[in-house]
Amino acid sequence: YYNLEHLQNIRKRNAAANESWENYQTILQKNKTPPTKNIPFHEPSPFNFERIDDSNIFEFKDFKKREIKLSSVDCEYFTKGETKVIAFEGIVEIVEKRIEKPFDIEKLISLYGRPIHIYDSFLDKKVYLYPQFALAIEGKWAKKVIHFEPPEQKKD
Repeated sequence: YYNLEHLQNIRKRNAAANESWENYQTILQKNKTPPTKNIPFHEPSPFNFERIDDSNIFEFKDFKKREIKLSSVDCEYFTKGETKVIAFEGIVEIVEKRIEKPFDIEKLISLYGRPIHIYDSFLDKKVYLYPQFALAIEGKWAKKVIHFEPPEQKKD
């Protein structure tokens, strides 16, 4: 439609040129990917991003705990089924869990816009990174959510 509009304009067929231009603009709008939305995932994290202490340790009682030392950082890795929690220096930083109702990429883009970055993996798996969460994509389906607290929202 873009080229057609230009040709019609050269030939002084203004009404037809305007119609072709409108058709071109309509196609552009339909193919436009919505921008990234800075909103939290609709299924909230089952854990707060806070220090693990006597007041909340009971939340992890059924989880397997593995302690890992990374250089000078103490790390705790909790797992129960498909839920995983990573705490650095005793503070919950990352929570991964299966999405209760998986949905396809088209719905994902309509809800949250395009991701900031897409990490490709092997076997048709990808990770879509958004400002406040990430999603594990298998094929065309969002299967897992990775919750984290964005740096600008962290509490000191």
